Amino acid sequence: MNGQKFFETKAGKLTIAFIAIMLAFALIVVGLNIENSIIYTAGFFIIILSMLYSPVKTHIKFKKRK
Repeated sequence: MNGQKFFETKAGKLTIAFIAIMLAFALIVVGLNIENSIIYTAGFFIIILSMLYSPVKTHIKFKKRK
């Protein structure tokens, strides 16, 4: 191995995004259960940001480097 840790690789960063999506889903379920709109809205925005991580990094960040 070249000395790179797992969470510094592309697969590791996508794994972190997936874990964030799962935690946000749990946050949404808890927010709906206790009827708190701020909690499930925060969970929704976490899911949106996690899902946009890969496309933004691929199509915007790497395009500027070239």
